[in-house]
Amino acid sequence: MFRTMNDFNFHGKRVLLRTDVNAPLINGKVKDCLRIKKSSETLRELSDKGAKVTVLAHQGRKHGNDYLEDMEQHANILSRHIGKKVKYVHDLMGEDAKKEIKNLKNEEILLLKNVRSLDEEVENKTPEEHSKGILVRTLSPFFDIFVNDAFSASHRSHESLVGFIPVLPSCAGRLMEKEYLNISRILKEPKHPAVIALGGNKPEDIIGVMKNLLGKGIADKILLGGVIGNFFIAVEKNLKINNTEKLKDASKILEEYKDKIYLPKDLALEENGKRVERDVDKLPNNKSFFDIGEKSIELYKKEISRSSTVIMKGPMGMFENDIFAKGTKEILKAISRSKGFTILGGGHTSSLPETFGIPLEKFSHVSVAGGAFIRLLSGEKLPVIEALKKYCN
Repeated sequence: MFRTMNDFNFHGKRVLLRTDVNAPLINGKVKDCLRIKKSSETLRELSDKGAKVTVLAHQGRKHGNDYLEDMEQHANILSRHIGKKVKYVHDLMGEDAKKEIKNLKNEEILLLKNVRSLDEEVENKTPEEHSKGILVRTLSPFFDIFVNDAFSASHRSHESLVGFIPVLPSCAGRLMEKEYLNISRILKEPKHPAVIALGGNKPEDIIGVMKNLLGKGIADKILLGGVIGNFFIAVEKNLKINNTEKLKDASKILEEYKDKIYLPKDLALEENGKRVERDVDKLPNNKSFFDIGEKSIELYKKEISRSSTVIMKGPMGMFENDIFAKGTKEILKAISRSKGFTILGGGHTSSLPETFGIPLEKFSHVSVAGGAFIRLLSGEKLPVIEALKKYCN
């Protein structure tokens, strides 16, 4: 395991916090989201314990549509969640940043500009290599403790994520700790029967998850929906698929674990602006399908109700369209009623409870991670977690 915030006295300490407040960007405006809200809890605790906190974070990637170099909007949103002013300086490691860092008083919080404005930040290197980078060399002398709370980015070996860990006393933040422990719980000691509902639109992500969870006996049943469900239906029916490599993997999984994989029995399509459901055996050609149907919903709900562990990754259909939201909403409601250990995670999934008015407290854990969540479920190691374990145990 690694050190947590319980292992440090933060009063009067200069703390460098790497968090992940990467959020949806709409017409240049940062949208408040669960990721920012959850990240603010670690910040509030550090401030309440008397730390002088400087924050490193990112928004998008350079030249991307969601990139913002200026993080002042994030500072304002964090301020509202924390109930304290989060200062912002539009500098990363220059004289303005150094001055503001030096002038911080106990309980004060400072956010620096987008750490990805530094090109070498996104280079994939080891913690030891990154510890010699310009960002680490410039900023580390100003701090006593490094806290990494950016679980959502922990699958990346970037400078601000792993480079400070070899050179500063370090630990995981509260969100990092909760995310890793909750997800690890289902991988190490799952209570059976365990059901995994997998949806969304990325077969390449899901196949790795299925291989790991089925191969290690973690999952007893996998319930498929969304583009993933449609993809596996096409595989079962030997329809033409462009992605031949994934087709080969999917065919092998279906053959080996056919009794554990539940494909949709019916799908919903649109006809004259209305939702119409068709059995899988009677699907019309050259039509698109946007949700699982009623028979599939009832079957999946039944499996969820009798399970002791339930994970949901990805929606069951095009939930943004009201007429195709039924499958996702009903499966989510079924999970919220489960008396077992339940986790939501990956991509859009963490926003689904708010979308459908279901309290987060109805679930054991809601992960705000996408890539890191998928990689853990796939059995892969996360660079940040490995660095914390190596240097902070």
